[in-house]
Amino acid sequence: MDDAIENIDIGGPAMVRAAAKNHAFVAIVTDPGDYAPLAKKLAASGGKLGFADRYALAARPSATRPSTTA
Repeated sequence: MDDAIENIDIGGPAMVRAAAKNHAFVAIVTDPGDYAPLAKKLAASGGKLGFADRYALAARPSATRPSTTA
């Protein structure tokens, strides 16, 4: 049972859901490949993102699937 409890990952999906609820104030980044483009966009826009930018970074379904790696 202790091993099963250690393998439950609620942190990632719960944090993505919390960020989505605060979408007006945060950008959800679930793919490390999005970090550099996001940093570039933030630098070019004075730290502001529009709706289209936030939508492009929206959490993808794979981000909420449990990890299959140990």
